[in-house]
Amino acid sequence: MAYVTTWLSITVLMWGTIWDAAESTTLCAQCNSKHDKDCESDPPSASDCLERTSKRNGCLITRIYSDGQQKAFIRSCSTLDQNVPREGCVNDTLTGNKQRKCYVLCFEDGCNKSDVISGYSLLVIVMVVLLSLFVS
Repeated sequence: MAYVTTWLSITVLMWGTIWDAAESTTLCAQCNSKHDKDCESDPPSASDCLERTSKRNGCLITRIYSDGQQKAFIRSCSTLDQNVPREGCVNDTLTGNKQRKCYVLCFEDGCNKSDVISGYSLLVIVMVVLLSLFVS
């Protein structure tokens, strides 16, 4: 019974966190290394995402590689409907050039300001570990 109560508490906490994030305006660091050479090493403060949609807003880090070298680094706002993976890379052919785009999508204010793990990701990791202890 204690396992069920713990599991329910964790589930309610997780959904509460997701619901709060979905209801609020997201603040994200926004810059592009093509226009701001310090975008990757010294990002600007997080600012309001101007795009307001019914979709959940998040923050995004995008790295673009071509010929094995990083060509661009972008910190931006994003929505779930932009068809980018939460974390991972995809191959892209743009104007005949083969590019690889790598993404990190997160949902807390300022979470794209650094490459450290976000609170939401940490919560999910802890939840998975706890559930695996209770299930086994």
